[in-house]
This record gives sequence, structure tokens and C-alpha cells, in this order.
Amino acid sequence: MTPPNGAGSNPLHPGVAAFLRGAAVPAAAAALVCAGATASLAARTGGPISGLIAEEAAITAELRAASDARPAAADRFTGKPRYLIDAVAESGTADGHRFGTSATLLVVGGVDYASIRLGDRFSSAGSLQPLPAGDRNLALLRAAVPPEVTPAGGWYTVTAGLRGAFVRAAEDRGADVEGLLPGMVLGDRGGLDPGLEQAMKNTGLTHLTAVSGETVTSKCG
Repeated sequence: MTPPNGAGSNPLHPGVAAFLRGAAVPAAAAALVCAGATASLAARTGGPISGLIAEEAAITAELRAASDARPAAADRFTGKPRYLIDAVAESGTADGHRFGTSATLLVVGGVDYASIRLGDRFSSAGSLQPLPAGDRNLALLRAAVPPEVTPAGGWYTVTAGLRGAFVRAAEDRGADVEGLLPGMVLGDRGGLDPGLEQAMKNTGLTHLTAVSGETVTSKCG
């Protein structure tokens, strides 16, 4: 005997069903984002690079600049100026073995590195040093040789001019704005006041320049 409509079943209230359908979309989107982040991390740490970082090995690397060179603290032994560059290693060589990678490295080098700009490709060699967990770069590469630089050209040249004009415009807005605004919009933290940078770290606001700015930079040039 066929039970009457609804008998033996537990139909959801229409409002509950609509809520569940609506919740499924953001949940699926969140799952896709998490999967993408996991895949990205796997790509950055794949191959031998993780082991080489742990060993603080010496490598030769072909890199693409993900930022302009920015001043760092002077060398504590020689007093010579140093520069920092966020970069993506595209390939490397260690102990005579070549490998592919997409590891993100923070390159520190001397005055020869000062002219490197976003999008430039360059080679370097030096020793790796792990960075703290949660840092946007996997390791520090202490450059021991001058770079061989291939300028980006193309659209990077056009956008470099626009970025430079924006930074110059921000210079008239006061010390804090001069350093912070280019970081938020362009990912350029070279002029960020050390005290302000430390305050942002203490309050958990470094993502304003570490993520938001570079996201805009990657989209716009």
C-alpha cells in the first residue's frame, strides 16, 4: 500500500531548504579556495627546494622579481648598503643537479641589486636560510655574487612609469602616508617607516601591504 503524500518521509521546511541551498554555494567556494591554496603551497615547496632550505644549502637560481628592490639595513660587518627583493625562483642548481621550482624567496644583495625592478628576470647564487612560518617567502637567499639581469620590458615598462608617478605623488602626503600608501596599493614597502612597520606587525595589520598591495600589483602589472 502506498503511504499518503509525505508519510514515512521527513520533508524540510521550505525556508530551511532554501537556507541550505544558499549555504552550499559559499561552502563550495571556500573549499575551492582552500584547495587552490593547498595546491599553490605544494607547487612552491615541491621538488628538492624544501630540503635545500632546511640544509641552508648553497644554490644558483634563476629568478623573477616580484617587487622592486628596496633598501635594507646596512651590512653589520662592512657597513655597505643592502637591498631586498621578493622573487620567485623558476629553476635552480645545487650540487650540480638542476631542478625546477616556483619557490618564493627573499633575496638580499648589495648595491648591484638596487636597480632590479618588478618583473625583471635575474640570476643569483648564495646560501638559503629558512624564514619563520607564516612569512610570505619560504626562505632568504643571501646573494654572494652580482646578478645577471634581463629587464622585463613590455607592459612592465609602462606600469613601472605609472607606479613611479604614484609613489612620487604620495611623497607630498607626509612620512607615514608616503611609506604606507605605495605599500597598500602597489606592494612597494621600500619607504615604510620602520616604527610604523613594527606597529603593523604588533597589531596584525601587515597583510595590508604584504597581501593586498601585491595582489593589486600582480593584477595591474
